[in-house]
Amino acid sequence: MLVLGVYSAVALAGYAACFAFAGGEADVIRARLAEATAQVQRRRGEIRALSDKAATVRRELEAIRSVAGHPDWSLLLTLLADALSDSLVLEICTLAPTGPPGSIAKDKEADPNSLDTMTARLRQSYVLQLAGVAKTQTAVSRFVLRLEQIGLFRRVKLVQTSRRTFAGRRAIVFKIECLLDGREEGTTR
Repeated sequence: MLVLGVYSAVALAGYAACFAFAGGEADVIRARLAEATAQVQRRRGEIRALSDKAATVRRELEAIRSVAGHPDWSLLLTLLADALSDSLVLEICTLAPTGPPGSIAKDKEADPNSLDTMTARLRQSYVLQLAGVAKTQTAVSRFVLRLEQIGLFRRVKLVQTSRRTFAGRRAIVFKIECLLDGREEGTTR
C-alpha cells in the first residue's frame, strides 16, 4: 500500500509539473491526470479486495490451528469397538491425561495454538479406563489380549475382576487400564 501511495503521489506531482510547464497542453495533461486518478482508485479497490481475502484466509488458518492441536479420538473408539465381542459389554470408558491439569502448557501466557503447545499436547500420555461386564472370565481375558494386540497401548492392565448378577445371570465385572503414551520413546514396546 505504501508503494502504491508513493507511486500515486509521484505520478500526481509529475502530472502537475507537466501541467505547469506545458501551458497549451493543459487539456491533455488533465486527461492524463484523470486517467492516473482512475487507475489509483482501481488499485485501491484491488487492495481492499486482497485485504478482505487475506482476513478470510487468516480466520481459516486460526480455525485449522485450533483443530490441529486436538487428537482424533474417534479412531481410538473405532479400535475399541472392533476389539469388543458379543460376550462383553462396556459400561464405562474414560480417557484422561496422566499428568496434572495444565501440565501441557507450563507457561500460563503460552499460546494454545502454537506449534510447541500442539506438539506437547500430541505427546501427552493418557490413561484409558474401561469397565464393563462379561459372560465369562475367558471373554475378559480375550478382550485384554485383543487390546494388547492393537499395538497402540504401552501397557494394558486388568485392574479388577469380580462376580455379580447381571440381567438375572452370573457375570464377570471387570476394570482395565490402558496407557496410551504419545511420547516417541514410549511408543516402542
